[in-house]
Amino acid sequence: PWTLLAFSAVFVALAAAMFGFYELQLPAFLRDRLARNSPQGGSLAGAAGMGVLSAVLVGPCMTAPLAGTLLYIAQGGSAGEGGLLLLALGLGMGVPLVVISTLGARWLPRPGAWMNRVKAAFGFVLLGTAIWMAGRVIAPQATLLLWGVLLVALALSLWHLAHGNAAGESGPAGRLAVRSSAALAGLWGAAMVLGAAAGASDPAQPLRALVATSAAATPAQAPFETLQDPALLQARLAAAAARGQPAVVEFSADWCTSCRTIEREVFGDPRVGQALEGVVLLRADVTRSDAAQRAFMQQHQVMGPPTLMLFGPQGQERRAQRLVGEFAPDALLERLRMEGGAS
Repeated sequence: PWTLLAFSAVFVALAAAMFGFYELQLPAFLRDRLARNSPQGGSLAGAAGMGVLSAVLVGPCMTAPLAGTLLYIAQGGSAGEGGLLLLALGLGMGVPLVVISTLGARWLPRPGAWMNRVKAAFGFVLLGTAIWMAGRVIAPQATLLLWGVLLVALALSLWHLAHGNAAGESGPAGRLAVRSSAALAGLWGAAMVLGAAAGASDPAQPLRALVATSAAATPAQAPFETLQDPALLQARLAAAAARGQPAVVEFSADWCTSCRTIEREVFGDPRVGQALEGVVLLRADVTRSDAAQRAFMQQHQVMGPPTLMLFGPQGQERRAQRLVGEFAPDALLERLRMEGGAS
């Protein structure tokens, strides 16, 4: 949790720089040294130097998309589809750079006041990223409150933009669009703040907690037994196999936001609850990620949460039915029907 909060603080600091509270730049002696020793364009050495620098800067940014693509390819098992996906990923990275480098001077607008507005927009994006990361470890109500405050601040900025000097450049249609966006963001942000104060946590339904609903309207989630000890989990699976019961194992963690979504939208679905009747439901909590948990995940070739494993009545996992990442209730119901037909 402290790591995620530290990264959130870094994004807040970067957002403050985008809003003009201070300037982020290298010390003067480093700037002078880089200016003297920087590779010059127009030569093979200069192009190679810029390529190395670009790879260093872009490499960390591409780690998450590349890892997700490789994970999808590994789950699919198709070499042809995997090659096409990697080709598409490479083209998506390279084509924009080629287009901008060849036609950028002709298409890109000249520097001006619009650059400050772009910086402010990136500032709000960075703040949203900080809230998204902190939302993994802080209370859902606090996360909703932060999103509401961010939307209210965005609405005030848009309203100021609509009444500033830039409003005349956009014309009547542009001013109407900016004012409408400001009103919508302000109203929804205020609703989020009120909903958070009332105990709500869903950004899509911030005022749900203020509406009186019956207890029957809230679907009950399927009853999972949460275990942190892999040995105990293995014992539960062995006991289920001895009784001839199928079992479901969900790998989860406190920081896994996708796991919370699955618990709410999938296991809270009445159809899923009915289909899981008579099935042993186990939740492997790998928040600690200690040596025993990592060994258990490596033994079963689990990359991390969220992962759902389906075991037959004989205690063997149906590997083809495994679900990795977020999934819809229908995807699980289809696999449960296939599991029922196979058993």
